[in-house]
Amino acid sequence: FQAITLEQFNGVSHYDSGQVTVRRRFEHGLFFRVNYTFAKSLDSQSGANAAGSNGYFANQNVLNPSAEYGRSDFDLRQNFTATTVYRTSSRLYALRDWQASGDVLAYSGQPFTLKVSGTQDLGVATRPNQICNGTLSNRSISQWFNPACYAVPASGFGNTGRNTLSAPGSVALNLAVGRVFTMPREFGSFEFRLEAFNALNHPNLGSPSNTIGSSTTAGVISSTTGNQRLVQISGRYSF
Repeated sequence: FQAITLEQFNGVSHYDSGQVTVRRRFEHGLFFRVNYTFAKSLDSQSGANAAGSNGYFANQNVLNPSAEYGRSDFDLRQNFTATTVYRTSSRLYALRDWQASGDVLAYSGQPFTLKVSGTQDLGVATRPNQICNGTLSNRSISQWFNPACYAVPASGFGNTGRNTLSAPGSVALNLAVGRVFTMPREFGSFEFRLEAFNALNHPNLGSPSNTIGSSTTAGVISSTTGNQRLVQISGRYSF
């Protein structure tokens, strides 16, 4: 017989956050907005097929769904965004109608769940036993967490919770500068823009290997997320 899939609407979720926003409306050529959010999202399942880049699918033990309660797959503890626009106005033609803008996005890493090699319950990976605190104070790409703090269960299910560790955070800075040229006789305008995405070419690290047991790369980060610096030149005619 093949496996029978059972889905029930019995999930539990809880979300708390504090948010601060500082904003200046566009005046005298300047606009900016800064937002910071400190939040925590908890649930027993983040979606029918998990959610986020490191989601843990289904339950480790279908007879104990409450053991899955932990940080949501999409939980971002800290999230900071800032954007600004400045446009010049001058009597001198060479100095008027220039516009510079930028935005920065920084957020802490999403959680991820450790698992052991093989499966225990209908294809769902079993979690390891935790024997000490695997979080390191001096994390690096070669050892993001301490794999020695986790062991493969001799039998049954592991006691490590869902989403107990966090992947690296992400930072991106985008910049743009351009100018609007107004055509004579109401023939419209032409805008020239130079844009740089991830202007600092900052590498955002991917998630570490999360398999305990036969894998020798547990805790090792071998990939990055997002794009490298991208520069583009564009023009737009409006009429």
